[in-house]
Amino acid sequence: MLEQLAPNQAVEILESSPLAMLLLDHAGKVRACNRAMLELIGESGHECPDKFSSISGAVRLSPLLGTDTLVRWIDPNDRMRILEIDVIPLKGKDAGSVRFYRDVTSRQQVERERNQLIEKTRELSLKDRTLTSLLNRRGMLLLLEPLVARSRRYNNPLSVVMLAISTQQKDISLLDKVAELLMDQLRWADLVGCNDQHDFIVVLQETERDDAVKLSGKLNKHLAQLADNQLNHRINIYYGITDCRKNDNADSLLHRAQSALEAACGNGRGNLHVL
Repeated sequence: MLEQLAPNQAVEILESSPLAMLLLDHAGKVRACNRAMLELIGESGHECPDKFSSISGAVRLSPLLGTDTLVRWIDPNDRMRILEIDVIPLKGKDAGSVRFYRDVTSRQQVERERNQLIEKTRELSLKDRTLTSLLNRRGMLLLLEPLVARSRRYNNPLSVVMLAISTQQKDISLLDKVAELLMDQLRWADLVGCNDQHDFIVVLQETERDDAVKLSGKLNKHLAQLADNQLNHRINIYYGITDCRKNDNADSLLHRAQSALEAACGNGRGNLHVL
């Protein structure tokens, strides 16, 4: 446990926090805020809480003082913002509460775009015929192309992991279990698919190549546990890993990941190859 902070240290931490913060008394009246909150409501040049005593300030703040933990709010520039709200009651009689506001507008937009793209893949029948929970290669190309374009434009990291399962009794039930494990272990923003040979394709957004290698090690442990707990025979897993580069498109990125996987299966020096 950290040594107790001095009051001025606690104040400075809250004042410097990137999260917007409001302090409310027991009656729900605003008593204080930090710089991030002033910037959020477009009043960074004013003192707080005096500014909130005005009618315009109260009207603008009112949607942020309700009971909802996720609100749609029009900011001073007439832009729609989506805010997550965490309410922390303070200890003591009539002590009030602290509210922290997190802007999740971009995340919600990305999630909506992702859901729309997934819906398009359903309409175009881009799922694997056997492993119906997974995208096939064509579906993966459709969803991957805008991610590659975004990675090139904004220099955001994007990595692909391809993995192959080698076993004497490779069947659909095993592949289903592997697919379920992958989707359980990965984030909502990541994509999971397979090619015609049922090699698995994993697209990792905002992930550097070295982090993809670390994730493969984690997946390998889970897959080994799956084999030990549910199968009566040994499985070998091979990984091909690469990342998005300046001149890539979706097809070239998947092709390089496939080449890395083939090298991992054939080099005889281990089960992972990075290209």
